[in-house]
Amino acid sequence: MTVRSKALLSMLLATVALSSMHAIIRHIGDEVHPFIILFLRNLFGFIAILPLLLRLGLGELKTPDTRWFILRACISICAMATWFYALTLTPIVEATALSFTSAIFASLAAVVFLRERVRARRVTAIVCGFIGVLVVLQPGSRELSLAMLLVLFSSVCWGLSVVLAKRLTVRNSSTAVVAWMTSLLTIASIPLAVWAWHPLEIEHWLWMGLGGGLATIGHLCMTQALKMTDTTAVMSLDFSRLIWTSLYGSFIFGDPTYPSTYLGAVIIFASGLYIIYRESQLKDSS
Repeated sequence: MTVRSKALLSMLLATVALSSMHAIIRHIGDEVHPFIILFLRNLFGFIAILPLLLRLGLGELKTPDTRWFILRACISICAMATWFYALTLTPIVEATALSFTSAIFASLAAVVFLRERVRARRVTAIVCGFIGVLVVLQPGSRELSLAMLLVLFSSVCWGLSVVLAKRLTVRNSSTAVVAWMTSLLTIASIPLAVWAWHPLEIEHWLWMGLGGGLATIGHLCMTQALKMTDTTAVMSLDFSRLIWTSLYGSFIFGDPTYPSTYLGAVIIFASGLYIIYRESQLKDSS
């Protein structure tokens, strides 16, 4: 198997793992407060990566980018808190469709914070992406819910996080990036969990243990895939998350589905993928 094939297979596994983790959150979200889910997801995620970290040695965590890791953790905790809360309020496939806007917001963040040049093609792709958002939301014919706004806010935060991740993966290993994030996010989510804490059943602990493990597997696979081959090829498989969440939503949760959700998701995803493709082309030519 070629390196590129391994990378694509790794990304496909990442989408299955992350979609399954989101389904778990949706499953227990009616009984467990989202802030508790946030804390336990990070705690069990850290426990899951700990054996690998101990095998490689704590020296793996040495980094010149401590402040950037902290900044990314602060942004990511906002993204995760709003995303987890939204998953308890809206069909999982709609949340997934809108989450594809993170690539568009990452492009905007790169322009603002990394001073990347704004070209006509990027502007066109961004505009098309937001048209896709309107197709999903259908303002005027459907009520704009709090859950949808939370997903969009979460996507803005994830976009910022992606820009920071690009910087961090240059000088840090995949294991270090995931280990730093899970440890910092666990610490940051403790106050939220204490505020919202209530007794949990054994099955809740088991579900969250599984969810934390899946989240760690997903992020490790995605980070590794991005290091093995070009971003465009890897992120082209991210759309498969819509397939997995559609299956979960239809067969497990009985969520209603709308053709506009899938149409909007295609527009949003195609716009984000084109932005990634153009950026990789310009990077190669330079």
